[in-house]
Amino acid sequence: MNKNIAVLGCGWLGVPLAKKLIALGYVVHGSTQTPSKLSALKSEGIVPFLIGLNETQTEGDVKAFLKNCQVLIINIPPRLKQHPRTSFVNKIKSFLFHLDELINIKVIFVSSTSVFKDTPEISCYDEFTKPNGNLISGKQLAETETLLLSKPHLNTKIIRFGGLFGAGRHPARFLSNRPLKNPNSPVNLIHLEDCLALILKIIDFKGEPFIFHGIYPNHPKKMNYYSAICETKNIEPPLATDYPNVGKIINSEITSKLLNFNYKNNLFATQ
Repeated sequence: MNKNIAVLGCGWLGVPLAKKLIALGYVVHGSTQTPSKLSALKSEGIVPFLIGLNETQTEGDVKAFLKNCQVLIINIPPRLKQHPRTSFVNKIKSFLFHLDELINIKVIFVSSTSVFKDTPEISCYDEFTKPNGNLISGKQLAETETLLLSKPHLNTKIIRFGGLFGAGRHPARFLSNRPLKNPNSPVNLIHLEDCLALILKIIDFKGEPFIFHGIYPNHPKKMNYYSAICETKNIEPPLATDYPNVGKIINSEITSKLLNFNYKNNLFATQ
């Protein structure tokens, strides 16, 4: 079995994923857009590549990056808040040009639950719900999903993650002593370790192209949850507000059954 995997985007999620794969015996080609990070990737055992995506072309030695790899994990965030006029879809299109001659490569695209919009009635969305997001990032992610799934020569799997926490990162730190919008809406979160475990399951998944959801199956109200987390961290809780509540619940039950997956880290797991 070929055990070469390409990880396009080695950041907060990509690096620990690459390290997990290396520990399992894979050879991991990992990309960054920052030259100064190449040595850090190499020190972790990752074969480093400098790959830059833009709207008209992809810069770097993409052919070498993909060589002998039967799995490609695309883990590039849109970052449209910083660059709202950028087309993330066109960036992915420019990269897909290099996949035209590759047959039966498995592509795993890391997407987000932002493809769904928050609603006053707190809508519940599962893996088969059509995206209805009204934010720029959500719309472009949904369009990118459709683009990838439309390529018959790619064995595409989509994984939509909720809010990420773990490895010292938790949204409660950013919400401490700040006004909390939608305090009575539900949280949709997942721990980093469960993200990695889900991706490993999808790598081994033999089925047809599919859209998976990665969200811990418990959705307490934001104010209750973040106040409790802040208390455990000895920091100030969020500030109550009278914002009209809108939100959503992301259901991941179909994914759990299909992949025979059990979450190991609850919402109060060690950060």
